Amino acid sequence: SVRFGVPYSDFDTVYYGLGYEQTTLNGNILGMPLNYQIYVEEFGRDSNSVPLTLGWSRDQRDSAITPNSGSLKRVTGEWSVAGDLRYLRLNLQYQQYFPITRQITYGFNTEFGYGVGMNGQPYPVFKTFYGGGLGSVRGFEQGSLGPIDVTGAFIGGTRRFNINNELYVPVPGTGNDRTLRAFVYLDAGNVWGSNE
Repeated sequence: SVRFGVPYSDFDTVYYGLGYEQTTLNGNILGMPLNYQIYVEEFGRDSNSVPLTLGWSRDQRDSAITPNSGSLKRVTGEWSVAGDLRYLRLNLQYQQYFPITRQITYGFNTEFGYGVGMNGQPYPVFKTFYGGGLGSVRGFEQGSLGPIDVTGAFIGGTRRFNINNELYVPVPGTGNDRTLRAFVYLDAGNVWGSNE
């Protein structure tokens, strides 16, 4: 897989790439979640794809590590143009930071993911979105949001949405050091959609 990032301007970057993926679903089929069992029975354990990736980002935050103001916008697309699998996968992200005071910051992040099978094929089960836990909706078990199959397994989905709110405050005794901050958060989101 080859991927390149090209600075487009002081704030914009364009990403593009072409890759080859070969996936093998190993193990006892009866120990897999039901959607994996159905997928293996219908399409087999081995598959390959040639994904074309394209993305754009604009980073106008005042700091990538400890932002206090500014925004980040990111769009990423993956389109399988050849191979056994044909699908389209999109991810959109928007972050914004607002300085309440010189030491207190409100941060907002939202993400939306969308996947669909192409050419009459289902969306691959191993490309589904998951939600819950760090990086999405904190306070939930990792990957626990969204559909659950009859075996009780979390199976993800073809759509994902989450929104994160954070209020950053200084840690007492650290002075003006913004690299160590405490925060409170409020997250929401879900995963839905079948692979058909």
